[in-house]
Amino acid sequence: LALLALLVGPVAAEPLPGLWERRFTAFLADPVTGEPKPWAEPAQQRCMSEAELRKLPFLSAAASKASYESNGSSCTVSDEARSGDRVSWSLQCREKDGRKAQMRVSVEASAEQIVSTSRLALEDRAPGASDVHAEIRMQRLGACDVGKP
Repeated sequence: LALLALLVGPVAAEPLPGLWERRFTAFLADPVTGEPKPWAEPAQQRCMSEAELRKLPFLSAAASKASYESNGSSCTVSDEARSGDRVSWSLQCREKDGRKAQMRVSVEASAEQIVSTSRLALEDRAPGASDVHAEIRMQRLGACDVGKP
């Protein structure tokens, strides 16, 4: 599921450094019914610098591609588009095991909030495992307390 967190193309607004809360939710198809079922990670809070925010793999197409390729995949980016504070792109990859993956990503960002949605389609290995929708929501909570991570 780490692949779902990847996004491409720099966002229009620069998120501000500070304390950020991250929420991740994926919707996976039930293998029996095919209905999407939510899967969520607990919310995480982290103090983030300007440099750390820029390195988030879901804020630019280039960072997304580099992150995916760090696992041994070969990827190309296409269909990059920008409208206001929203950017989107497609990422096509061949994984090191030869399987193909296609992802469509959309990110909306402001100084205080980031919302990233992605849809990942993989060559099927198991029924219902080929299409996953994921959402990452990040909200800036304020300034960081000195001495806290």
